[in-house]
Amino acid sequence: MALETRLTQKLTTQLTLTPQLKLSIDILQLPILELAARIQQELAENPVLEEDDDSRSAEPSDRPDGEASRNKMEQEWDAKDVALANLVESWKESFQTSLNERPEDIQSKLDYLETLISKPPTLAEHLLHQYGLISSGEEEKRIAETIIGNLDENGYLKSTIEEMAQDLQKERGLVEEVLKKVQGLDPPGIAAQDLKECLILQLARLPQSNPRLIAERIVRGALAFLEKKQFAKIARALSLTQTEVAHAVRVISELEPKPGRRFSNERVIAAVPDVVILDKDGELNLAARDEDLPRLRISERYRRMLKDPRLDKQAKDFIRQKMQLAAGFIRAVDQRHTTLIRIAKELVTTQKLFLEKGIEYLKPLRLKDIARATGLHESTISRTVQNKYIETPNGVYPLKHFFSRAIPSQNGDPMSQASIKDRIRRLIDEESPGEPLSDAQVTRVLKSDGVAIARRTVAKYREELKIPPTHERRRKDRHETVMREERGRKRDEKV
Repeated sequence: MALETRLTQKLTTQLTLTPQLKLSIDILQLPILELAARIQQELAENPVLEEDDDSRSAEPSDRPDGEASRNKMEQEWDAKDVALANLVESWKESFQTSLNERPEDIQSKLDYLETLISKPPTLAEHLLHQYGLISSGEEEKRIAETIIGNLDENGYLKSTIEEMAQDLQKERGLVEEVLKKVQGLDPPGIAAQDLKECLILQLARLPQSNPRLIAERIVRGALAFLEKKQFAKIARALSLTQTEVAHAVRVISELEPKPGRRFSNERVIAAVPDVVILDKDGELNLAARDEDLPRLRISERYRRMLKDPRLDKQAKDFIRQKMQLAAGFIRAVDQRHTTLIRIAKELVTTQKLFLEKGIEYLKPLRLKDIARATGLHESTISRTVQNKYIETPNGVYPLKHFFSRAIPSQNGDPMSQASIKDRIRRLIDEESPGEPLSDAQVTRVLKSDGVAIARRTVAKYREELKIPPTHERRRKDRHETVMREERGRKRDEKV
């Protein structure tokens, strides 16, 4: 077959991420302290951008959330310079797509582009993108999202297959099938229910070899000995030589016991609230905690310079470019504010009883519930609440604290996972020191209260609360009793 060179035409659609949209996503994710630093950076780098001292002279009570002052500012800009207002609005023209491209396809691509901007991606974003490449079914995708949403920071499943199947109202077999696909994603060992399964999933991906096979035998049958480095007991229990055990242990030592931790990139951030809830005469009022942030505007000096006939074209082009950047930044800050308040208002409305009465009244709430109520996308809500705090009459909470998965109860009203954890904590706090409650006893008490969850779920919640098991609590009580008796004996001797 002869090779030939020829020209062809090909019509394609391409998703283009503009600098304005990139900026708005970046600003949306910043907590208030980082936003303040970013504003100072922009003021230093862009001569066209300046602080609006007039707006800062207003009392905070005159602008409870800053929205009125911002709207007034925008009206002033429009009146003074229509062209600049057009520049500000131009950020909305973010994507160039063909008319026949489906909106859901556009949104899917947008979500992943947003993920690329958030450096580095979270574990959930990393997994969801991979799953989207191997499966296009909506039902499977929803199950995968639930599975991935139930992973802890180390990549382990926090919920059982039965719990997820019940939440999704799907057959256990279908959930297991999707789980196997998720477990086949990167990083190896992800979505395991325990350490043993995590290591086995990783070993299964290694090339076939005798040390690998022996390593799997050790993980399956002698993991307890391995954790204590009792290699001689491993050899005796599995009829292996010391050399075989040594080679297998070397293989196991190269595995990752916490496959999700390389994505745990959350920084330690001071708990400075972005939003505050004020209780005025029994009524909850929401306000943005941004009165200390500089109000921004475009410099009038540079507006006048654009109209100066003596200024050359190159200088005017530079000013216009800086004006567009400044306008885009102001718009991004305002959009962050509007989105944050919009979400916070819905959270306060939904969780009003929790704010008034405490954790016991925290309702089950998912991102999709707030998305449905606000008209925002789930990815936008997720980015907005990340690393942000809200000050309430009961204390300062992360915004993501308001979200909790549903646990069915016998009276038909689902309870939040957080409220059940609080119930477990209170039961253990009130237990008799000499007779601490076992997980089975806690399970029975919860069942009598109408909350039917498995004993292993109680154990998992107890561990997440960092409460030691029964035998350790009993041992601690005995130790404290001995110490009290010893102190009493020494006092008696002194007397």
